[in-house]
Amino acid sequence: GEANITVEPRLYISDANGGCLGTDSESQCFTLCTNNGRYCSIDPDNDIDGGLSGAEAVAESLRWICIWKVHSQAGDSALWWDYTAAFLEQCSSADVFKDKTCIKSSMESASIDIVSVGQCMQDSGGLFGNSTNELLEKDLIAGKLAGVDTLPSLFVDGKRIGLSEVEPIEAICIEFLHKNCAGIGPDGPDQTTLVPPSEGTILNTTTLPSK
Repeated sequence: GEANITVEPRLYISDANGGCLGTDSESQCFTLCTNNGRYCSIDPDNDIDGGLSGAEAVAESLRWICIWKVHSQAGDSALWWDYTAAFLEQCSSADVFKDKTCIKSSMESASIDIVSVGQCMQDSGGLFGNSTNELLEKDLIAGKLAGVDTLPSLFVDGKRIGLSEVEPIEAICIEFLHKNCAGIGPDGPDQTTLVPPSEGTILNTTTLPSK
């Protein structure tokens, strides 16, 4: 039968080993975290007093997670890739990203269901107050269980695949087909040479622009 690979992107979320949890809905790590210090990210531009914040990186991570959730369930998972490409192109500077116009523009250009994604972000637990967010919590736990220490990371059937300087599809080819598939077309290698269906997970971190 026809073989295929199912890919699920996950976003890397940190909890700072619990060191940022606050007591009054305030993170002990200031602008690095959301949800009272539960979900954190390093400061994108290494300036805790200005520019972009770790909390904004977490918020964008949740948006990416919800875009995948909404559109993969609708059978339009390709739109996730369209959005991330548009985001990286249109939100290319800290000033532009701060304006938030680029996010809306990127979502519109990728035909993202803005209302459903916003609802997903809210229904999962939001980003404010002393509460958990089920989607951020899920990716936080996944990263810990997988022992992720470098980004991006690729796992296939639970096994970490080395990326180094090759693209994910090429890494999968090398691991399972024992051959180089560099330069293959969008339809992938000959279906008869593929291994049985596999589950793939790419763990990455949201890339926000620097100053």
